[in-house]
Amino acid sequence: MIADRHRLQQRLHKLDYSTTADAISQLQQDIDRSAERASQRLAQLPTPVYPEALPVVERREDILAAIANHQVVILCGETGSG
Repeated sequence: MIADRHRLQQRLHKLDYSTTADAISQLQQDIDRSAERASQRLAQLPTPVYPEALPVVERREDILAAIANHQVVILCGETGSG
């Protein structure tokens, strides 16, 4: 998790030859726990739905290509077009 990154990096950088195996194990557990929370959050993201009734859906592939190929994309449409 981004919220944990700084704290965990600080602990990682403080490791040296005098660090105990228990401290290293605890750090690894904290990193794993943070990664698991990030994975859970990612899995809970909603899946977008594109209703076919919206006019913009007809041009969805063109819009995706424009976004992939250009730094700035401006879309214009009527209110309610999606």
